[in-house]
Amino acid sequence: MTSRRFIQACFGLFILFIVSCSEKPPPQKPTFPVKGKVLFNGKPAGGAWVVFAPKNEVLKEGTPADLRPRGQCAADGTFELSTYGVKDGAPAGEYSVGISWSEDADGRSDGGEDKLKGKYVNPANSGLSAKVAESPNELAPFKLTPQSN
Repeated sequence: MTSRRFIQACFGLFILFIVSCSEKPPPQKPTFPVKGKVLFNGKPAGGAWVVFAPKNEVLKEGTPADLRPRGQCAADGTFELSTYGVKDGAPAGEYSVGISWSEDADGRSDGGEDKLKGKYVNPANSGLSAKVAESPNELAPFKLTPQSN
């Protein structure tokens, strides 16, 4: 019986060691409410997706790229950002902003061709930016124009 308890104790210590050495997810940064609006040719861009990418931040290996503040515009063009949970806002800081707006044949905003022709989809070269303060944020509207040929 003594060797059996020794084996069980060793197994238990091994499991405890493995669990304690496993990599923990990075801590969540505090978020602050962010509301805004997207207009295209002066009209609401209902269904458009807005993504905020922190300026001067490089994703570290293993960091999920989808942990970027994002939100979908309501019919009136307004949006609220979500980072970790629904409409929880965004961490304070400077952001480059990307916007895509597509609609499939069924009228759903999750497929089809980008109505903005890709002009604003990449935050790095969209020309759009925003600053999130450590307080509730009401951003100036993003006023988009068609792609010039």
